[in-house]
Amino acid sequence: MDTSRWQEFREEVVDCGTGTDIGRVILDLTNITYFNSSSIRALVGARERLLADGVSVEVDRPSPIVARVLEITGLDAYLVPSNGDDDSRGSAAAS
Repeated sequence: MDTSRWQEFREEVVDCGTGTDIGRVILDLTNITYFNSSSIRALVGARERLLADGVSVEVDRPSPIVARVLEITGLDAYLVPSNGDDDSRGSAAAS
């Protein structure tokens, strides 16, 4: 995730779950090869804003680097892994 675009990414994630009746936003992080503190800030910020509206944020198929960072920081307990069902209407892919 590009360090200079973390705020834009956060807003895109928030937009996916704002003003809708969905209960979750699923992020496909398969292709992420760079994941740093700005990336963490974006995900945590989006999660906090969406949780206030009753919308959860889930991570689907994190790349190895994303999975490792989430594990090291303990965020894997908060950014719930997707259970893989296809009935969610709010999803976003990160690039």
